[in-house]
Amino acid sequence: CSVCRVFSLHSFHVHRDFTGQFKTFLLNTAAYRNRIMLHRGSSDAMLPLLQARLRFAYIDGDHSGEAVTRDIDAIWPLMLPGGLVLFDDYLWQRDIPADSKPKDAIDTWVALHAAELDVVAVSYQYLVRKK
Repeated sequence: CSVCRVFSLHSFHVHRDFTGQFKTFLLNTAAYRNRIMLHRGSSDAMLPLLQARLRFAYIDGDHSGEAVTRDIDAIWPLMLPGGLVLFDDYLWQRDIPADSKPKDAIDTWVALHAAELDVVAVSYQYLVRKK
């Protein structure tokens, strides 16, 4: 789409160095810079400031159940009917407590909002469409 705009929100934990990932993002998206509105900050702080309705959202960041739920709760009202939300790392496997993984939070949220969405695909990523 030659007129589509992309809102990119980047949240970085202060105790980790994500400088390399951010530089890679900038290099990978350089050709689309005129269509990307980049926001850097926590999703808690930035999402309420977006004056936009979204057709697509990609949730990948803090993997804790609490953070995943907070992100989708903030993003869902911004989604247009037919809009897609893609959760990354649904099947993420690490030797950490379950509440530090996104799967249970995604399953719970999808079950609570089943009447509002269609599940499109489930694999390592989980894709839903807003009705």
